[in-house]
Amino acid sequence: MGDRLKEREVAELARLFPPGFKATQLLEKAGFLREELPTPGAATSHEYWMMVNELVAADQIENGRRQVLDAAAAHYRYNPVFVIDRRGLKRVLFLGASPDGLGRLRADREYRSVDHIAKAGAFELHHRPAATPADLDEVRTLRPDVLHLVCHGDGRLLTFENAVGQPEIVDARDIAQTLLTYRDTAGVTLWGIVLNACSSTDAAELLSSCAKELIAHEGDLDDDCAVAFSAELYRVITTSSNPSLHAAARIAAQNLAVTNRACRWVRDNLVLFEGGALSGG
Repeated sequence: MGDRLKEREVAELARLFPPGFKATQLLEKAGFLREELPTPGAATSHEYWMMVNELVAADQIENGRRQVLDAAAAHYRYNPVFVIDRRGLKRVLFLGASPDGLGRLRADREYRSVDHIAKAGAFELHHRPAATPADLDEVRTLRPDVLHLVCHGDGRLLTFENAVGQPEIVDARDIAQTLLTYRDTAGVTLWGIVLNACSSTDAAELLSSCAKELIAHEGDLDDDCAVAFSAELYRVITTSSNPSLHAAARIAAQNLAVTNRACRWVRDNLVLFEGGALSGG
C-alpha cells in the first residue's frame, strides 16, 4: 500500500481544487490518467478527494502522495500543507560529467558509492551520466530534494559534456537562473546542492540562492576522497534523526579525517552556504 494523503492534506485539496477542470488538471500533472480518476457525480469536494486518496493508497501512480502534493505546491508554493518536510531525504538527482580531453573524474565511482546507500531503501537515486546542460531539466521533472553535481570547475565556470562527449562550459550564473526559474514557475524547491568540482567556490556562491543548503570544497579535489566523502555524507544523512545537510557534511568530513588521514583536506576545505551566506567547514 502507498503513503496515503493525510487528513489535513485531503481537506486542503478539497478546498482549493474542487471536482472539475482544476482538480483534473492537477491530478494529470501528478501522473494520473484522466480515465483512472473518479467520476465526480454528486460527490462533495471532500468525498471526491477521499476517492482520489484510495487511488493514492493503492499505488495507482508511483509516490502518489508526493506527486499530488508537489503538483498542488506548484500552484500554491507558500501553502505549508503542500510542502513535505524537506529534511526527510527522499530523492537525489546525480549529474556526473567527465568530458574527453580533460582529466578524468571518477563520477561513476562516486555514483556507485551513493547508490550503495540508496539501495538500502533509504532514498531514490536518479543518475544522469555524461551529463549535458540539458539534463538540468531533470530538476524540474523529477523534483529532487538534493542535486548532486560532479564535474570540472574553474571559478564560476562548470564543465558539462555535449552530445559527443566534448566539454561544454556553463556559467554557474546561468545554472542558478535556470534553477530559480524552476522554483518560481514550477514550485521546485531544492533542500540542498552538493557540488563536487575543483576550484568552484565562486560557482557555489552563485548557486547558493537556489537551495536551502549547499556543500562545496575549496581547491583541488582528490577523486578517492571525493568518493569516500559522498558515501559517508549520505550514510550520515540516512542514519541521523532529521539532520541538516550542513551538519551531516561536517560529521562526514570529520569521520573521514579520522579514518583516512589522506582525506583530512576534505574537513579543512569544506565550504558551506546557506541562503547565500558562507559558513566555514
